[in-house]
Amino acid sequence: MTHPHSLSGRHESEVLWTQRRDTLKAAAAWVALGGLPGAMAQQRSNVVEFVGDVLLRLLTGAVVSVFGRGARRSIVMPTLTAGIRGTGVYAEVFPDQRSYFCNCYGTVEMNARGQSALSQASYHQSFWGEVEPKNGRFLTPANAINHTDEEVEFLAQLVGQQTAWQIEGKKGVKDGMGYMEQRPPQDHPAMPR
Repeated sequence: MTHPHSLSGRHESEVLWTQRRDTLKAAAAWVALGGLPGAMAQQRSNVVEFVGDVLLRLLTGAVVSVFGRGARRSIVMPTLTAGIRGTGVYAEVFPDQRSYFCNCYGTVEMNARGQSALSQASYHQSFWGEVEPKNGRFLTPANAINHTDEEVEFLAQLVGQQTAWQIEGKKGVKDGMGYMEQRPPQDHPAMPR
C-alpha cells in the first residue's frame, strides 16, 4: 500500500530529490569519508551538511532533517519553536509567515506564542504555527504536506538510524495525526485539553 504525499507549493521533482544521482553520490562520499550529516536541507535540491554548533533559525523556505539523540536543539520559525530530542522533522515557512512543522517520528516539544504541546510521533505528526489565532489557538493541527517518507528514510540512513515506521515494519496513516492507526482529531496534541 502506498501513502501519497500532499504537495502545497512544491513540485513532484522536488520531493524526489533523494533519487537524484548527484545526491546519492554525494551522500555515499560523505559516508565513505566517515562524515555523518546531522541534517540536510532541501531547497532546489541543495544538500547541506551541518557539523558542530549550528543556529537552525528558519525564516523562509523548507528543511527536512534527521537528528540523533544528544544535546538539546531547537528549530525557531516565525510563529513556532520546536525543541528537538532526536527525531526526523520537516519544517517550512510560507510566504504569509505561517509556520508548518511535522514531527515525522520521535519526540519534539512544540511552542507557539505561549501555547505548547509535547509531540510523540511514530508517523508524521504535523502542526501549524498560526500568524493570527484560529479559534483562540496559535498552535493548531495540520495535515502532512510537502515531504515524503523516502526523504526522511534517506536522511535517517545517513546518520545510522531507522525511522519509527521502518522499525515497526509498517506505515501509518499520513493524516498529520502522528499515529500508525486512525485516531480521532481530539487525540492530536495541539487540540485544547
